[in-house]
Amino acid sequence: MNKPPTPAQIRRELKKSEEIAAELCEVGMAVIVTDDFGKEHKSKLLCLPWKLGHGQWIAHCEGFPSYITNRIRPL
Repeated sequence: MNKPPTPAQIRRELKKSEEIAAELCEVGMAVIVTDDFGKEHKSKLLCLPWKLGHGQWIAHCEGFPSYITNRIRPL
C-alpha cells in the first residue's frame, strides 16, 4: 500500500511543475510527453501552461489531453 505524499514532497512536486512550465514558453514548440504507461511521445505544445487552483501547472499538447507539466519536456 502506498503512503500518501508528505507536505514537503507535495511542495517539491509543485515547484518542479512550475519550473517546467517556465520552460514551455512558445506555442507550437516541440515537446516530449510521457503517457500514463511511461512511454514517451513527440508532440507540440498547443497552448501555454496554466496553473490550477491547488498549484499544479498543466499544458495541452497535440494528441493528448491536458497533462501536468511534470510529464512534458521541451524536445
